[in-house]
Amino acid sequence: MSVAKKTFWFTLGTSLSRLLGLLREAVLAAVFGAGNLLDAFFVANRIPNMLREMLAEGALGSAFTQRYARLKEEAPERAEALVFNMISLVVCLVGLLVAAGIFFAPEIVGLLTLAADQRSEQFYSNTIGLTRFLFPFILIMSCTAVITGVLHQKGKFFTSAVSPAALNLGYLIGALFFAGLFQKFLSPEIRSFGVDPGLLGLAFGVMLGGLGQALWQVIPVMKELIPRGKVSLLNEETKAVMLMMLPMILGASAGQLNVLVNTNFATSLEEGAVSWLSLSFRIFQLPVGLFGVAIASVILPSLTKKIANEGTSSSGIGKEFQSAVQLVLWLMAPCMIMIIFAGQDIIAFILGGGKFDENATVMTGKALSAYGVGVIGYGLVKVLTSYFYATNRTKFPMKVSFISVALNFGINFFLVEYFGHVGLAYTVAILFCINALLLAWGARKDGLGFDKTDLKRCLFSVGIACLVTGFCCFWLGQGLPEIFGGPHFRSDLLSLKFAAFLGILSKSIFVLLGFVASGLYYLRLTPKQAFRVLKQKSYKKSGR
Repeated sequence: MSVAKKTFWFTLGTSLSRLLGLLREAVLAAVFGAGNLLDAFFVANRIPNMLREMLAEGALGSAFTQRYARLKEEAPERAEALVFNMISLVVCLVGLLVAAGIFFAPEIVGLLTLAADQRSEQFYSNTIGLTRFLFPFILIMSCTAVITGVLHQKGKFFTSAVSPAALNLGYLIGALFFAGLFQKFLSPEIRSFGVDPGLLGLAFGVMLGGLGQALWQVIPVMKELIPRGKVSLLNEETKAVMLMMLPMILGASAGQLNVLVNTNFATSLEEGAVSWLSLSFRIFQLPVGLFGVAIASVILPSLTKKIANEGTSSSGIGKEFQSAVQLVLWLMAPCMIMIIFAGQDIIAFILGGGKFDENATVMTGKALSAYGVGVIGYGLVKVLTSYFYATNRTKFPMKVSFISVALNFGINFFLVEYFGHVGLAYTVAILFCINALLLAWGARKDGLGFDKTDLKRCLFSVGIACLVTGFCCFWLGQGLPEIFGGPHFRSDLLSLKFAAFLGILSKSIFVLLGFVASGLYYLRLTPKQAFRVLKQKSYKKSGR
C-alpha cells in the first residue's frame, strides 16, 4: 500500500476524531467561557500533555515502532515478546513518574506560572488540584503508545487514528454531564480541596476518555499482548528501545522547555489569554493532525522496513520520502491560507456562543491567524522527524530542538511586548518554520537522490497558488464585513454564525479553485485530461 493510500486511511480515522475534537472545543468554550476556570484547566492539563508529547507520542511511540517494525522483519518471535515486556516496563517507570507528579504538583504549577503575579488564589488551587487528578493520564497514554506501534506495523492506521474520538467523547461527557453532576452532589469535604466541582467533573470525563481510547486500541491486538516466554523488563530489546529514546527525550524536552516558557508568558497576561491560545492552537492542530501527523505516522514504519530490507542507500527511500514531503506541501498550503485569512470566521463559527463572548472570539481568532503562519512548517517537522527516527539519526532533531529553545525566549520577549498573546502565537509559528528548514538541511546532507526538477516545479506551483489565493482571501476579508456586518446580521447568535459560515465558504471556494488550477499545472494536465484520468480510475476500481 502506497504512502498516499495509507495516509488516506489514517486521515479518514483522524477526521472522525477531529470532528469530535472541534465539538469538544465548542462545548468547553460555551460551558466554561474564556476565563480563570478554563485557564486553570488548560494549565493543569498541559503538564500531562507535555509528558504525553515528549514520552508517549514522541520518544516512546517512535522508538518502539521503529524497533518493533525492524524485529518483525528480522525475528518475529522477539518482536512478539517485546510488546508485553515493554508495556510492563512502562507501567513501572511511568508509574513512579506519576507518583512524583502528584506529590510535587504545587512545585510543578509554580514552574508554569512564575510570571503570573495577577492570578487569584482560586486559580492556583484549581490548577494544583486538577494537576494531581490528571497526572495518571500520562500512564494511560504511554501504554497506548506501545499498542499504537503494534497497530501501525500491522497496517491498522484507521483503528489508531480514530481512537482519540473516545478521548474527545470523554471531554464532552465531562463538560456536559459530570460537571453539572459534581456541582450538584459533590460533598463539602471534597470541595474543601479547593477544586471547582465543574472542573473536577470535566477532568473525570477526560480520564474516562483516556481509558476508552486505550481499550479501543487494545481489542484488535489482544493476542499480541499475551506474554511470550519469560517476562523480562530489562532485556536486549527493551534496552535498545530505551537507548533510542534518550536522545529523542532530550530533543523533545527542549520543545517542552518552550512550552514552559510560553505558559509563563501566557499566564502573565490578562485573564483568558491561556484559553485564547489553547483553543486556537487546538484548532490550528486540526490540519496538522489530519495530514502532517498522518503522513509521518505512515512513513515511519514504511521507511524502517525499506531500510531493513534495502539499506539506507536505496533509491526507493529518497523517492518515498520526497513524495511524503510534497504531499505535505500540497495538503498543508491551502490550510495555511484558510487559517491566516479566515481565522476570525473559523473561531466565530466553531466557538462563538454561550459564555464565549465577542471579545473572546476576536482574541482567539487573532491567535489562530498568527498560528497559521507555521502550518506548513509544523507538518514538515512531523515528517522530517520521522525520517531521522527511521534512520536512527535521533541526535540531529535533538540539536535542532535545543536551537529552538535559545530562539524561543528571545523572540517571545520581543513579540509579546508589542503584540501580547498574539506575539506568543507568532513565535510558535516562526519556530516551526525554522525547525523545518534546519531538519530539511540535515536530511539534504544524506544525498537521498531527490528529483530536483520535480521538487522545484512543486514548490513553484504551491507558491503561486498561495500568493493568488491569499490575495483573493484578503480582498474578500475587506469586503464581506461590510456586506454581512450590518445590524440585521448581528441580531442573534444564529446570524453571526451564518455570516461566519459565508466567510469561510467564499474563501474556501477561492482556495480550492486556486490550488486545483495550480495542481493541474504541476501535473501538466488540462481539466479535460484530469477528468478523463479520474474516470479511468473509477472504472478500474469498479471492475469494469
